[in-house]
This record gives sequence, structure tokens and C-alpha cells, in this order.
Amino acid sequence: MNLTVREGAESVVMLRVQSTLPLRFEQHPGARFPLYTTASGKAILAYSADAEQYLAALPDELPPVT
Repeated sequence: MNLTVREGAESVVMLRVQSTLPLRFEQHPGARFPLYTTASGKAILAYSADAEQYLAALPDELPPVT
């Protein structure tokens, strides 16, 4: 589980709690991801006053991250 904050158009991992399950996604503190690529980034956008501006500024074709 991660705690992330928004910094501009990115979500930044601030705190990471390791899962005890064998299948997990590794995101280390300080890692940065575009908001549109993570569940936490999408949740942040859902409650952001400037979400429409953010979405309008995205390019027509988004670069894949995976």
C-alpha cells in the first residue's frame, strides 16, 4: 500500500507499506508517476478542482508506462 501526494501532473510516493502477499507491485518512496497511470493518481484527480484543465492539457496519445 502506498501513500501518494500530487505534485503538478505527477503522483509522488511518500510512504510505502510492504504487503505480505507474494504478488505485489513495487513503488519506492520518491517514485514519480503521471497521474493518469496509477489508481492513486486517478483518485486524486477525481477530487481535484482542476481535473478538467489537467485532462485538457494531456496529449491525444498518452505514452505507455508499462
